[in-house]
Amino acid sequence: MSSSFVKLPKEKLNEAIAETLCPRIAEVIGKRGAGHCMRVTDLDDDIIEAACKELSNLCPEDNIFILGHYGQEGMPFRVTSTKLIELRNPDENGELRRPLLVFIPSSLRTSAEDSFGVATFEELTLPDIYKNLIDSLLERLPTTLKRPVFDVFQTLKENLWSSASEIARVRYLLTALENGVDGETLGASLYELSLIPDFKLFEDLGRVNGKTKRNLECVKKFVLSHKSARGRVSDLGLNSKEFEALLFDFFEKNDIQEPEAWTPRIVLDKNWWNISFDKWAFKQEVTMGKLALTVLGTDLPVVSENDADMHMSGLVGQQVLTPKNLHKLSVSFEISPFPNRVNGLAYFTAQIITQNGDPVGKSKKLKAWTTNRSQNNISISKLNKLEFEEGWHFIRIQPWTADGDLMQLETEKSTSETESKAPNESDLFYVLPEGSIDVEPRQRAIPIRQSLEHARFYLQLTALGNGRDPNDIKISDII
Repeated sequence: MSSSFVKLPKEKLNEAIAETLCPRIAEVIGKRGAGHCMRVTDLDDDIIEAACKELSNLCPEDNIFILGHYGQEGMPFRVTSTKLIELRNPDENGELRRPLLVFIPSSLRTSAEDSFGVATFEELTLPDIYKNLIDSLLERLPTTLKRPVFDVFQTLKENLWSSASEIARVRYLLTALENGVDGETLGASLYELSLIPDFKLFEDLGRVNGKTKRNLECVKKFVLSHKSARGRVSDLGLNSKEFEALLFDFFEKNDIQEPEAWTPRIVLDKNWWNISFDKWAFKQEVTMGKLALTVLGTDLPVVSENDADMHMSGLVGQQVLTPKNLHKLSVSFEISPFPNRVNGLAYFTAQIITQNGDPVGKSKKLKAWTTNRSQNNISISKLNKLEFEEGWHFIRIQPWTADGDLMQLETEKSTSETESKAPNESDLFYVLPEGSIDVEPRQRAIPIRQSLEHARFYLQLTALGNGRDPNDIKISDII
């Protein structure tokens, strides 16, 4: 980074939450009739202030207040309990008043239960507010960084990192946006998740998961160890005594057991940019081997002229998936060299992807096998549970290390006009979520293999998967 980094102003956080929250509240108020009373009790005081300000613009004619102490009558939106009871009742002409909504601060929640309980005030519950805000903020990120940032969140969730709560993820995204969102600011903003800022985290997207895990492991060692700060730093296994000395100096001024306090200082004070996580080098770094991976095909049915109706006429000769009818598919692939000869390889994943590049559902894992076998297949089940949109999709298979680093493939994506897909991607298939094809899975076009040996190995693999003896597969004729 070349310019200064600013901390997220608290009012920006409150405003962002209110902008997500208030349209939903306004929609509820608009559906309630005169004389109806509502309350909200589960928001922080600062957010309540921002929400009232926003709702005063969205619902200017309705009664929207914050329950306050006596002596707070002059503050914006405040109302005493006595005045609130008055507003709950009809006016002096006996007419029902406009809908009434009151925010009850946490400090007054207990005392307000008797007077403003659910018997007379509808309790508005607002689930998924932070989740919805996270989703909307992710959409504001550069396209290439949306998925890697989501993967960071998933990694922290899988490792039960409590400092990556929903509100912390909101702060993280808002902080990066406040500083001109890009790969550097997203890496710098990791302190909002109590991780060590890493300016270069997103330079190599294939290493994001692995670097995030190692970052988390280092912070956990700092927090959980009973050793001195020097002892904890020494246990990291860094390969530079000079760099260890920088960390010793830093932790003489900061409590190593409170990452929520010291991780922001690495970014907010330019004097400490030299200890950001992208500068950390370890003695034991995994040297990964390379491999070639080719998807051979799927077992999806192919639409024939006899099976095609008017809706399917444009799909003759194409593979089609109807999740309502076919709940499971299998994709076969080939790798070279054998998995047990590739340093660092731990598992493969198969992921259904839309033609626009969006993942559908979770990826399916397959542990790297130890036998001298070049081909295997991965099955993806419960297709009827996934949220498909009609259109073209494909399957991408990728190799990974045990730390969650994506391994590099020897053959990169082709730039040829006639070959637009990568070798580790399947041919496109069409998904009809609501459609149906009366085609048996075996009634599909004759598959074309790269060689006679490819065909024999594929059929042996299929036989093995079906519980049959692969040695029964023999060549009877060549045409």
